Amino acid sequence: MDAVIEESAEHFVGTNGQYRSFLDAAPLLMCVLDTQLRGVYFNQNWVSFTGHRQGDLLGDQWVSDIHPQDRDRCFAGMRKALKAGERFDSEFRLRRFDGEFCHMSISGAPQFSREGRLEHYISTITDVSARKVAEDALRHSELHRHAVFGSSVGHVAVIDCAGRIIGVNNNWLRFARQQSGRLRCVGCGVNYLEVCKCAMNDGDPNAEAAYHGIIAVLNGSVPEFIMEYRCPTPGEELWFEMVVHPLCRQEGGGIITHLNITKRYRAEVQAQTLLHELAHVSRVAVLGELTASVTHELSQPLMAIQTHAQAAKRVLAIKGAAQSEIEELVTDILADNSRAERILQQLRALLKKGRVGLKPLKVNNLIRNVADLLEDEATKRKVKVSLHLDPALPQVLGERIQLQQIVLNLMVNAFEAMRGVKTGGRELAIETAAVEGDRVSILVRDNGCGISSDKVDRVFEPFFTTKPDGLGMGLAICRSIVEVHGGRISVANNAEKGVTFRIVLPVLGKGNL
Repeated sequence: MDAVIEESAEHFVGTNGQYRSFLDAAPLLMCVLDTQLRGVYFNQNWVSFTGHRQGDLLGDQWVSDIHPQDRDRCFAGMRKALKAGERFDSEFRLRRFDGEFCHMSISGAPQFSREGRLEHYISTITDVSARKVAEDALRHSELHRHAVFGSSVGHVAVIDCAGRIIGVNNNWLRFARQQSGRLRCVGCGVNYLEVCKCAMNDGDPNAEAAYHGIIAVLNGSVPEFIMEYRCPTPGEELWFEMVVHPLCRQEGGGIITHLNITKRYRAEVQAQTLLHELAHVSRVAVLGELTASVTHELSQPLMAIQTHAQAAKRVLAIKGAAQSEIEELVTDILADNSRAERILQQLRALLKKGRVGLKPLKVNNLIRNVADLLEDEATKRKVKVSLHLDPALPQVLGERIQLQQIVLNLMVNAFEAMRGVKTGGRELAIETAAVEGDRVSILVRDNGCGISSDKVDRVFEPFFTTKPDGLGMGLAICRSIVEVHGGRISVANNAEKGVTFRIVLPVLGKGNL
């Protein structure tokens, strides 16, 4: 290995412990490339995926795992981005430890020194093999959907205007033979609407939607009907997408296609799991930075409990002490204990890595909880936090901890952005309101240094940061969480100074997951 590369790798590992820890903790394949696209560091997931040792990947050696047919195309785009100092995105096949090539998507974010000199790229690789398979299946489905079956990827049946099956493809027959019970007999001559009715009587929750969807297509009420459903089989649990289109002929009728989307569904679940893992890592990191403030916040009620308990002990030692005075001290002790318990519960919830559960939430309450948790941090940084919360705000459907993480990140970022503002002039305002009829808006406004116009459009990109010691993942994770909840997040500089982050979420029952 080139001695210069080895020295550069040793320098990176020795001086960028925070980067290295984050890269190794991330549930993705990640690496650091220098300005010549030579490997400087590869995280443990990359090492495990390829089966190589760290030293065998450094320099140009990592390129040997890229499929020979993909190298020139891939590096042409990467070098073009490198020359312009921009991020790059590309796809190629990467050899796994067992010799199999997997489809990968690589995204590289340039990292600059304080002087603006390009230092290296932080690159993330995602396995998109499942997506490729799903895309191929969908492409074939679109090509043959209106054809006379042939070798269609999906399970296809043609029905007449009354719902009777008048033709099926080989995939439909093959799938039916593998089933038991009623599905085994669903073929030509069978009325598909009657099959749906029987399933409805058996309590199938999807049968009623399918029945009314098919009728709507047959009578022309809707141009198409699409529904995803779960299909348990003896071997495994499958997921299908049912698509119904009208049959373009004078007699009417329709084409019913069942597409196996199990791989796509599993890939989406995996992506959600990865987001949950990254969000937890980021949340723990933010709370780690607030350890001193949280400790002080917790010590206040504990000290108060001790003081009141000592006072109660002294009062009890006095003969003829008034019972009302003792009761008042005990009441204060219980109140301080409840406050300490609330702080601990909030910390435990934020640090816990549990399952994602969507529930009806009151946005104002979760904002108040985060503001209470950061009250001591705001006092320490001499920031005035004001809440302007709409009391009539409708509920949203979401995951409490993830939405609290968004508010936590935005508040901590605002504190950091106002370090240069004179003491007494640091203000952070959080406002909620109902907008657009079926949406909830959250505004987080500070009067800090703002964001330069050439960077404001990039703040949500992974690994992009304006902080000398920042990782650049906080806002990227916030955007992912908001999008998973069916919303959107944006940022704009204020007219005078500072920035405003705007989050818009659908209200309960309007576009939620």
